[in-house]
Amino acid sequence: MQDSGTETREMRTDGGGEAPGAACVRERLTALAEPAYGDFMAKLLPTLARKELLGIRTPVLRRFAAELWSEDRVAAEAFLGELPHHFFEENMLHGFLIDRLRDYEETLEALDRYLPFLRCWAESDSLVPKLFRKHREELYESGRIQDWLQSENVYSKRFGMNVLMSCYLGEHFRAEMPEQVLFSLNKFYRDRSIRCEEPPQERSDDYYLRMMTAWYFATAMAKQEAAALPYLESRLLDPWTHNKTIQKCIESFRVDGERKRYLRTLRIAKSAAQTARGANG
Repeated sequence: MQDSGTETREMRTDGGGEAPGAACVRERLTALAEPAYGDFMAKLLPTLARKELLGIRTPVLRRFAAELWSEDRVAAEAFLGELPHHFFEENMLHGFLIDRLRDYEETLEALDRYLPFLRCWAESDSLVPKLFRKHREELYESGRIQDWLQSENVYSKRFGMNVLMSCYLGEHFRAEMPEQVLFSLNKFYRDRSIRCEEPPQERSDDYYLRMMTAWYFATAMAKQEAAALPYLESRLLDPWTHNKTIQKCIESFRVDGERKRYLRTLRIAKSAAQTARGANG
């Protein structure tokens, strides 16, 4: 839940302390840290404070996850039971360990515990469990994706959109899925009292959710054009997300030249967007 953001930014203070295995994992992570790389990552993750970054490269984290899972399963499972984490790299490791689970129900339970504590786009985007590709129908029918899309945590919403984009734009696509993505974004606007006619503040929660929405619709244009194009032709997205979707389509090698030329004619000019803002007070 987004309101628990303060909790996720502090070390545990309930007096219970960490399980020994989880504490060992943190020590091993600290040994892998590169402070200069942490400085670099802080520029890419503006929703996190610098003190929440150790500075560990993603390939190193993935290798560590593999080693921990194969060599010390007890410590790995203890770490998965410790939430919330303090460091960004702990959350990333948590996601990589979830991806190593091979039981479908266990994976969903682990996600239920973890997703409310997502704090940035990288934590969200790094996790689409491979297991989902074997359970597409079951997962969709369970309503779990819709729960993620309606979450109070913006990065859980982004996770749900990413799952629909990564797993459901092929043969398992359903016509209602783009509407579910749009509904999730519009609910976010309502819940946060955001004027969607205005561009998002750079690198804000709003920015990262709109960017994922644009990414979803641009990918849908390449894979499910008949379903996605009406959202652009009817201007169902807010002006910034609409234009960002078209920009991503134009930059994509999966959209042909003729279609790119047509999409350019659908751009919303700044003057039109300003008129829309004026009409809405």
